[in-house]
Amino acid sequence: MSISIRKFFSITLAATLIFSMFYFYQKTAYAEKEPLNISSIPVTPVYGDVNMDGKVNLKDATIIQEYMAQMVTFSDLQKALADVSNDNMVTLKDSTAIQKYLLHMITSNYIGTTYIASTAVSTTIPTFAPTAVPTSVPTNIPTYFPTVAPTTIQLSGETNTYYFEAPSNWTSEGQTIACFYWSPILPSNPGYVNSSGWPGDALTRLTNIPGHDNIWECNLPVEIKIIIFNNLGNTTTDPRKNDHQTKNLDVEGYNPGDDVNYPNGTLDPNSMNNMIYVINSSSTVPYYNYAFLDSGEWEYFNPVTGEISFNPNILAPEQ
Repeated sequence: MSISIRKFFSITLAATLIFSMFYFYQKTAYAEKEPLNISSIPVTPVYGDVNMDGKVNLKDATIIQEYMAQMVTFSDLQKALADVSNDNMVTLKDSTAIQKYLLHMITSNYIGTTYIASTAVSTTIPTFAPTAVPTSVPTNIPTYFPTVAPTTIQLSGETNTYYFEAPSNWTSEGQTIACFYWSPILPSNPGYVNSSGWPGDALTRLTNIPGHDNIWECNLPVEIKIIIFNNLGNTTTDPRKNDHQTKNLDVEGYNPGDDVNYPNGTLDPNSMNNMIYVINSSSTVPYYNYAFLDSGEWEYFNPVTGEISFNPNILAPEQ
């Protein structure tokens, strides 16, 4: 469905307003905030590289979202690197700007440039000019603001397997778990979004995992970089009253220092292939229109023994 530039940015603005509602709902939900572990990463600071891993990517945009949700804290330097809109604030606008920059939807003379303390605060706000008009959008926009315009890329045919352990309240009314997924635009290719639109593709429930009865499996093209698990919003009693979804989940893997649970990075720094996302029961916060947003962690998973752990020693030899 073709849309005008005005309508496209109206959708983005609506998503921003939705996020703002979520932010004020959950402001008191987190008793503790974890600082990012960046002490072991000696890199030259550049604007947009918030986790200071030497590159500007989707992890930086996601970390800004987590900062706004009070899930992590930033140092003064990280706040300066996150403020890519140069308005002396860290807001959703900065996360969106980084994503648009990675998608080649805007140009910026600020993102990716070296941070200089003496000139960190500027009165000039960079101009973000769209360089391409998206050709279509999903018929139903996901509630957690994916910002990628769906087109098609040439897929390699290779797939990764991701697992999800759904809390019992996600399926208490017989719901099926689904996965919405997409990929950022690559340097030589347009972006890709699953054709089914929100809430995505239904997953396969695994019934033979020792000690677990609510684990779901999905196999996705290796080109997919971001996913959202959800329970389809198909409750039978009060529509949307028991809707649950995760935030945008980066499936690119962890490098050393990216995550406190993986100080040396994941076994595969490029993918969460064969890992499982487990919801933290204390992380659920009210979300838009009676829905709920749940957070958790990626962990190693052995489907033969049912073991789930941050320790890779639980894995079977073939994994």
